Amino acid sequence: MSEDINRGWSADTYGERHGFEGDWRDDWWNADFLDLMARRWRLDAVTCALDVGCGVGHWGQLLAPRCAPGVELHGLDHEGGFRIPAEERAARRELTFTFHEATGDALPFADASFDLVTCQTVLMHVPDPVAVLAEMRRVVRPGGLVVASEPNNLANALVESLAAPRLPFEETLELLRFQESLHRGKIALGRGDNSVGERLPARFAEAGLVELAVVSNDRCPALVPPYVDAAQKRDIAQQLRFLDEAASGWGAKEDVRELHRAAGGTPAAFDRGWASLAAHHERFREAVAAGTYAGARGITQYLVSGRRGPR
Repeated sequence: MSEDINRGWSADTYGERHGFEGDWRDDWWNADFLDLMARRWRLDAVTCALDVGCGVGHWGQLLAPRCAPGVELHGLDHEGGFRIPAEERAARRELTFTFHEATGDALPFADASFDLVTCQTVLMHVPDPVAVLAEMRRVVRPGGLVVASEPNNLANALVESLAAPRLPFEETLELLRFQESLHRGKIALGRGDNSVGERLPARFAEAGLVELAVVSNDRCPALVPPYVDAAQKRDIAQQLRFLDEAASGWGAKEDVRELHRAAGGTPAAFDRGWASLAAHHERFREAVAAGTYAGARGITQYLVSGRRGPR
C-alpha cells in the first residue's frame, strides 16, 4: 500500500509514533475492568468477533481471551502493512486470527457474520462515524454486540495541563484555545473528530443500534516520580515519541498549521499557539528528566455499546 495514508507515514513509522509497538496500548485498560465489562457484555457467548481498524491488534486481542474458548478473531485495517505484526502478535497469544485489508465504511463481509464487532480510537479518525457504525451493525448478528472505545481528547488536553508543575491559568487557556482550533480544523477538513466520544451515544442511535450503554474507562495512567513502574516507563517513552512529532500527536508544524487554518485561525494566532504548545512540551521533557513531573492523568475514554435488534 502506498504511503499517502496515515498522514504520509509508512505503517512502521505510524505504528512507532502512535504506540502500536509493545504494550503501551494494553496499558490503557485495567484487566479487572475488562473482566467486568466482559461479564456485562456476555462475551463468553461470542464465538466470532471483528476488530475494525485493528492496527496491529491490541484491542481485539485484549477482548478475545474473554470470549468463548476458541473464538475466531478477525482484524480489519485499511493499512495492509499492519498484517504481519498483527498476525505475529496473535500467534504469540495463541489466538485464531485473520487479517483483512479494507475500510470501515465498506466491510467485506456478509450480513450477520459476527457475534461482536468492535473498534478502538477509529471513529475519531473518520469523517462519517455513523456510516462506519451502520456497517458494523450490518455485519453483526441480530442480538449481537457493537462496542466502540473513543476519547474526548480536548478534555484530556485540559487534564495534561493541570499536572505538576502546573501552568499559569492564562497559559492553560492559550493551550486549550489552540487545541480546540485543531479539533475544529480536523472536523472541517473531514478527517474526523478527536472528541467524538461525547457524541458517540447519539451516533450509535442514528446507526440503528439499541440497548445502548455508556461507561468510562477507570484507568488513570498516573505518572509519579521516580517512575519505576514498567507501565509508567512505557507511558513516558510514548509521550516523548509524541513530542518528537513536534505537536503531541497532531503531526509536523505545517500539518498543524493546515488544521489551524481550516478552523479559521490567523497566522498570528497560530504562532502564539504553536509557541505555547512547544513551551509546554519542553517543560514536560525537563520535568520528567528532573523527576518532578507528577499527575493522576485521568483520561476521558468512553466505551459505548449497543446491540442489533431482531431485524
